[in-house]
Amino acid sequence: MNLNLLLAINFCKKTGGVWKLVGYVLMILKIAIPIILIILGTIDIAKAVIASKDDEITKATTKFFKRIVAAVVIFFIPTIVGLIFDLITVGWTKEVKDDYAICKTCVVTPGKCSIDDEGRATIIETTEEKTDDSKKN
Repeated sequence: MNLNLLLAINFCKKTGGVWKLVGYVLMILKIAIPIILIILGTIDIAKAVIASKDDEITKATTKFFKRIVAAVVIFFIPTIVGLIFDLITVGWTKEVKDDYAICKTCVVTPGKCSIDDEGRATIIETTEEKTDDSKKN
């Protein structure tokens, strides 16, 4: 077996703690940044309305809509990261795909990522997922 393939197979399992941390940071940012951007936009519009200047209101409104777009983009970053992980595994073996599934799970849904005492990551299956898998078989 190719050395690069062996390294690729265990990469996510060995670095799961890092991916889980990245997942929690993304989760916090995904919630906090849109809220902050909307609050700042609201404050800008309120200041412009109080100043009663049409130019300032127009600028504040434009800035507010740009912040809303940025908030939406930031909110969907975990989904985009998941899609990138899916694209990375195209054409690879099942072992590599399973390993990258660990990376994807730890980044997109860190609560479903378990790290053992040796720092290796595994995916936690819920009872619903186990039931769904048994129905498929």
